[in-house]
Amino acid sequence: MNELLLPRDAPVLALPKMHRDSTITERKHTEKALRESEARLQATVDLLKLGRYAWNPQTNEWQWDETLRPMWGLPLDGRRAQTHCP
Repeated sequence: MNELLLPRDAPVLALPKMHRDSTITERKHTEKALRESEARLQATVDLLKLGRYAWNPQTNEWQWDETLRPMWGLPLDGRRAQTHCP
């Protein structure tokens, strides 16, 4: 059963339609800019043959991409947890 958290006679505040539309438009522009930035970064990484890795200090899990794995002498099949820095 859905219960209201506010009294039924509580005033309802709504954003004006123009503000909602501009917020949605701004978000779409931001998402597009992020996609374009990620594409430029990936093109640079590919062009320079850079490798990327990530380390989770909480679990001490290391993750390498397919470019970096051979550089570190790691197998190409999936991720591998490490107990020490490579």
